[in-house]
Amino acid sequence: MMTLEVFISQRCPSCDAAIKVAKKAVEAVSGVMLIIRKSDQTDRARAQSLGIFISPTFVLEGKICEIGVPDLEKLIGQLREVCQNM
Repeated sequence: MMTLEVFISQRCPSCDAAIKVAKKAVEAVSGVMLIIRKSDQTDRARAQSLGIFISPTFVLEGKICEIGVPDLEKLIGQLREVCQNM
């Protein structure tokens, strides 16, 4: 199973849209686990370990793949590409 993480913050005006896109993309591609990372203590440490300071940020299999709200079709394409290479 592949992991897509979405890092969000409380005051982020585009984070709700980012979550919606992530959920739709995960529904379209099987074998993807979605994790929403909020700006709490544990998730903040994970974000810092990846060098993330902007939200929303999308991380696919431990690598930043998008910053901001991605195009749904582009994100689906990225998920499928990684699935094929696993």
